[in-house]
Amino acid sequence: MEAQHTLNYLLNIYPFVKTQKSRDDPTFIRDRISEYNLMSNQRTAVQFCKSLHGIKHSNISKLNQTDKDNITQCLIDNYISHDQNYFGKRDVIFLDLWE
Repeated sequence: MEAQHTLNYLLNIYPFVKTQKSRDDPTFIRDRISEYNLMSNQRTAVQFCKSLHGIKHSNISKLNQTDKDNITQCLIDNYISHDQNYFGKRDVIFLDLWE
């Protein structure tokens, strides 16, 4: 039941946004789930790095430059250096850690 609720949420979030494919299309569903999983991986990784460095702020824009550098280096050391595609096959991964 939980999985079905999550799937319904993923497919029906922002219903006002027009999509190229029908939201019932299996390709759309697969791609939407894949994007959700990548986003979840990013959030989990940032949370891990914040807790590793004892950062309590939930608003990342309130961090000082040293904390931002520590998070960036942690993401590189613990994720990107082990699997270049951990956050998906992307040319650029942009995490808004800078002001």
